[in-house]
Formats: sequence, C-alpha cells, structure tokens
Amino acid sequence: MSSVAELSVDVALHRHKKAILSADSVEEAGAYLRTLGVTQQHIDFLSAIGGLQKLREAYFQCIEFDLKNGTQTFKYIHEDEMKLDAILHPEHFARPESVQHGVKHRPSLTNVIKRGIDSAVEILREKYGIDASDASFFDLGTGTGKPLIIAGKDYNFAFSTGIDYNEPLVEDAKRNLKAAGLDSLSNIRAIFADAKEFKRFNGTNVVFMYNPFLEPIMKEVEKNLRRNGGKTVVIYNKPLYAKLFSKERGWQQETHFIAGDHSEQTFDADHEVRIFSRGFDKHFINNPTPSGEIKTPEI
Repeated sequence: MSSVAELSVDVALHRHKKAILSADSVEEAGAYLRTLGVTQQHIDFLSAIGGLQKLREAYFQCIEFDLKNGTQTFKYIHEDEMKLDAILHPEHFARPESVQHGVKHRPSLTNVIKRGIDSAVEILREKYGIDASDASFFDLGTGTGKPLIIAGKDYNFAFSTGIDYNEPLVEDAKRNLKAAGLDSLSNIRAIFADAKEFKRFNGTNVVFMYNPFLEPIMKEVEKNLRRNGGKTVVIYNKPLYAKLFSKERGWQQETHFIAGDHSEQTFDADHEVRIFSRGFDKHFINNPTPSGEIKTPEI
C-alpha cells in the first residue's frame, strides 16, 4: 500500500471512529453501521445482546479490521439460516447433519484473537522451548477466515489452516486471504471439511476455536485432538464446554483470562479465553492409571 493510500485509510478510520463514538443511541450507531455494510439483522442481534456497547465493539473489533485489510470478514449467519440452507443445498456442507449442532456464524474479536495467539506462542516458547515456526496453526470453524488472516500476517507458524463445514464460508475465507495478500503463500489455506472428521493434528499444534459448535461435536473434536495430536495448545474463546478439556483426559489449563477491560459486572463470554495444553509431558500423553497401566480415557 502506498503512503497516499495509507493516509486515506487513516483519514477514513479517524472519521469512522469519531462517528461511532459520538453516536449516543442504538438507533444512531446502527444507522451509521449500515452505511458501512452491516446488515439490519446483525445490528438487531448485537443491540439485543449488548446495546450501544456491542455496536461500538463491532466497529472497533471487527469492521475496523476489514477497513484496514481490505477484507470482508464481518458477516452474521443465524443458525436457522444454516439449517434451511442444509435442507435446500446439502452440498454446501461437508456433513449436512452437523448443522443441528452448529452455532450462528459471527466474526471473532480482533483483540481476543491476538491476545489468545500471543499467549499460546509465549507458552510454547517460554515453557516448552518451541518456536511458532515449528508449530502448525488451526482455526476450527474458521468462517470468513479472520483468525487465519491474523495468524498468517502477524505470526510465523509453519502452516496455518482454517477449517469450516460450510463451503460458501470457506470461499469467503479464500477471498479474504487474497484481499489480505496471503493467497499466494503455500503454507496458509482454508479448507472445506467437517471438524468432527478432521484428524490431521500432528507435531506441535496451536488450535483456535471461537465457540464453533455445540457439545456433541466438541466431544468428537476433543477426542480427535487427544488421539491424533502430538503436542497441542488449544485457545478456546467463549469456552462453553471447557469441562471436556479436563485433567482426566490429559489436558492442563495453562491460563484463563478476559480479553479487554471488563469488570465482573460487565462480564462478556465473547471475551473469555481458556488455554489448554496436552502432550508436552508424558503424564498428559499417556494418562497412566494408579497401577501404572497406560490407558487413554474414553468419553
């Protein structure tokens, strides 16, 4: 990007920031977000769960990312829309039956992604002496590919792979990789696959998940990570099923944090992250029983 182009982007960002901060009602903020391409459905959803604060967050943590990178990752698809699409166009889904355990598609928040990956990379380096360049990054339920883009632009993972069971979203992710200038790199890709069936976790892995599916699929994903992985660090954003990553299954919780300045009174699950690891210690690989017998626990 030329300096002139960068200046014009900075001017536009300053103007948008000023406008969204000056909005003093949901209606005013929503009207401005519509001028930036946000759908009324998405505005209504954000207003219902967090009012003006959520609409402002949408700009600073999602839309601004797209304006800076020329991407279109900010997209909202309700569960009912996906269920209907699975009936009308089952070919759009790697496993149409998995839609019943899917959740609405929403873009994850920029600061949550970055702090999560920063923490995982620091754990690898400081605790286990492993550089990111010796690890693979996976984004399960990648959607439009935002975590994949951040991993590709800001970190030096050996490979970065985004996985989604919704083929139209995978195509969105591929277009966004191209817009971000990452499409020509052979070590970054978005693939059409069902996370329940994906088992290629070898070596050292960093896995990002933003509440991508309900418990039945998360059980299978945890099992695949446990059985097929080598050394694995899981960044679990909005960890509704954190109980599955238990000590009994060989997982160790490395850290737990709320990304952003949020008091207990304004707790927001979208900002919560738990990071788990497995495979860095023999105890966590083999799960020995008290008798010394090696046994991998079943779900």
